[in-house]
Amino acid sequence: SINLSVFDVQPTRDIFYKTIVDRYDHYYRVDNILNFLKIILSLTKFDIKINIKRKRDIGSLAHPQYRNFIKIMEKNEKINLINSEVSALDMIKKSKAVISLPFTSTAHIAKKLNVPSVYFDPSGLIYDNDEALHSIRLINNSKLLEDWIKENFKS
Repeated sequence: SINLSVFDVQPTRDIFYKTIVDRYDHYYRVDNILNFLKIILSLTKFDIKINIKRKRDIGSLAHPQYRNFIKIMEKNEKINLINSEVSALDMIKKSKAVISLPFTSTAHIAKKLNVPSVYFDPSGLIYDNDEALHSIRLINNSKLLEDWIKENFKS
């Protein structure tokens, strides 16, 4: 089957942020990550296998809403949740395209391997001229993401 690899970042429980001194980065809040994953889930209407790899297994520190949504995704036969111990490099090598949550390094690894790669930010919090993109394309809505999927997975 044709693989699309997706790399997200697990949102932690809100209490975690109350225990750290650094400024709280609102980007990785549970509502933003769930919005990202809901749009990824909608891509199952295409004839592709979607492999989703979490950055690391943080167990019960992961936000309960995130853990519950992952359980829903596990029931979809077109979604394959990849153990966080699996090498992102190996996954990317077997992928036809890669979607990464900004600003994970997987987008750059894919680009280096000539695998089509985008950052997907449905929140609109990141601007397409952000220096942190380092020439990786930013897609910020589901319609553009679907167009990108159609372009990269056409037979």
